[in-house]
Amino acid sequence: MIVSDQRTSHLHTDKPHRGINLFNDTKKILNNILLLPLELLIEIIAHLALPDILTLCRTNKLLRRMLMTRTVATLDLWRMAIQNIPGLPQCPKELTEPQYAALIYSQHCMVCGTGTTEPMDPYLNARMCQKCIEVHVVDVEEIKPESIRALVPQSAATTPRACRYLTKTCLLRDKESAEAWHGELYKRQLTRQEIRVEISQMTDSILERLRYGKEMTQFLRMSRV
Repeated sequence: MIVSDQRTSHLHTDKPHRGINLFNDTKKILNNILLLPLELLIEIIAHLALPDILTLCRTNKLLRRMLMTRTVATLDLWRMAIQNIPGLPQCPKELTEPQYAALIYSQHCMVCGTGTTEPMDPYLNARMCQKCIEVHVVDVEEIKPESIRALVPQSAATTPRACRYLTKTCLLRDKESAEAWHGELYKRQLTRQEIRVEISQMTDSILERLRYGKEMTQFLRMSRV
């Protein structure tokens, strides 16, 4: 039996209309939320999980501007959200809290912003697409002199295609920073004691990064981010 066009026309129109109505309703709710006093708005957002706050930043330019502005209120919000996740290490000193959240939960390259399936590297504190890995990650054997290699954060998880499997690598910027530090070290006319103090501080920083890397590896394994 042939069913008339009139009886079947709703099959082609209901879903689009429902989608449009849902979008409009969501937009109205969001606009109403943005009319709330800032203190109340932050109080509401503070009850969200860290991944949800990150998603919220991407839904509206005004919300993004508010949450990315470093005020006492927004810093407390991000820090509380991080603390509320069991097993998640505290935000490293070299990252802001929003950067830290994006590094963990965003499937985007931290350099170019494109989507990537590459996992976060907890020892380099990086997530990059393969194209950016080829540019911004190098073999640690390229660090000169060899004596300063141990002072640079390293990983075997993120490697350019030309590197062998399990090759120790580092970020190009960390390599250049360490080489620049070494190049200026003796020009600064420091005493031996002052040099020892600087090396000790850098060693402590590396040990702290290693502890963080182990904690983050465990967190990523347990949470399957």
